[in-house]
Amino acid sequence: MATKQEQYQVRDVVNVERCKLPNINIEGGVARIKKVNSAGTANVTYDVSYITCPKVEKGLLPSQLTRYIMDKEAPKRVSDTEIFHL
Repeated sequence: MATKQEQYQVRDVVNVERCKLPNINIEGGVARIKKVNSAGTANVTYDVSYITCPKVEKGLLPSQLTRYIMDKEAPKRVSDTEIFHL
């Protein structure tokens, strides 16, 4: 029985699995969905842009992606005026 794979939207942050095959070594990592390519209801691929480096990948399958979950809250942003008054 096939399991339903998660659907992602543009701007979602995901983890891309590492792909290590003979003559292929793609590191993977944290990326943002840039485009959803759908050729019908069953064939969906994603184009992503990595957050930590200037790299893009196209045509990734949903099985290669998992939703990125932050462990902690994002740090509070400090304005320039707050820095000068410390």
